[in-house]
Amino acid sequence: MTPPADSNQSVSGCEVCMPPDAKQAWESSKNLKRMQQLVHDSHFWVSLHRCPACGQRFVFIFTELIDWDQGDDSQAFMHVPVTEEEASKLRTLDPDHIGSKTIMDLLGPRRYLEEILPTRSGPDPDWPVSDDDHCCRGVRWSEGPVFVLPHD
Repeated sequence: MTPPADSNQSVSGCEVCMPPDAKQAWESSKNLKRMQQLVHDSHFWVSLHRCPACGQRFVFIFTELIDWDQGDDSQAFMHVPVTEEEASKLRTLDPDHIGSKTIMDLLGPRRYLEEILPTRSGPDPDWPVSDDDHCCRGVRWSEGPVFVLPHD
């Protein structure tokens, strides 16, 4: 189910939880209050959070794909703002059936915060962020469909 095209209007957040600077937003995300853990597998986590300042809801998603060759697992962390209706729908889902496709089907295009740490991305924490959405290391705001990366 895809939310209406104007759904971004109801997931605007505030300067505390969604400041323009992605690194500042990542630091601020540490202060979001966890409301409910939905999935907690070793390589896939999904939980609902809210901003203590404005009440904006977020779904936090962690994925990890094992690198069996060199042990340098790729990881992705996402903070996706959601409407109250979307948060309610996520809460009603069977935890054993919440997967990447379920989340992507529920959430339409929007602005969301993500940190991508690909396999063998380099030891430098300041690894350059490229324009290619799926081959870079770093924290950034993404815009568009919510894409949950593969996980084990």
